[in-house]
Amino acid sequence: MQACSKCHVEKPLEDFYQRKNGAYRKDCKSCFTQKTKEWKEKNADKMREYWRLYCLEAYRKNPEKGKEKARRYRAANPDRVKITWADNNKKRWANITPEKKEQEKKRLRIFYEKNREKQLARTSAAKKRNRGHYTAYQNARRALQLSASPPWLSAIQLNQIAEMYDVAVACNMQTGIKHHVDHIVPLRGKAVRGLHVPWNLQVIPAIQNHRKHNKLVEEYLR
Repeated sequence: MQACSKCHVEKPLEDFYQRKNGAYRKDCKSCFTQKTKEWKEKNADKMREYWRLYCLEAYRKNPEKGKEKARRYRAANPDRVKITWADNNKKRWANITPEKKEQEKKRLRIFYEKNREKQLARTSAAKKRNRGHYTAYQNARRALQLSASPPWLSAIQLNQIAEMYDVAVACNMQTGIKHHVDHIVPLRGKAVRGLHVPWNLQVIPAIQNHRKHNKLVEEYLR
């Protein structure tokens, strides 16, 4: 039996950690754990930096082991990984200068072009894994188009809209490059929302449409 130096309660030796020299610590396991927890909370930044350097050194010594460990973690915690990745990505983009942001966008575009087939395969696999999510997105998009389609459109104007999609298909076949029908004024723009009408449509390469996203032409060209 031994009295703990913190809680002053006599406990068996099994409740105390043993040092390398064989001697037992004076504080019990519970008090030592509580003390360690409080220290980590006070020195959270120091602990993060310590574990970052520790993991980096371990990865450099055995990169294959590190990659396998990361794969197992992602497979076991897919939702947590998505949330963490999204939060880190937001912080990263919020804390960089406009010049750095443009450089990063350029780097990502170059990376995408070099790994186009691999990225498309990953996107296709993600759609299959999350079919419900993508179906909901497509249905929401379709509903948005219907709500943005004015009831006063004539039959000729409706045919003009259909022809724009035929033009996109023809461009795909003629050039071998995927084209999209884009809304010049986005249906979900932040400042203003456009209509699903012929004069608000244009056929552009899909990659340009992805880059433009929900921006106006002026905002996209900046």
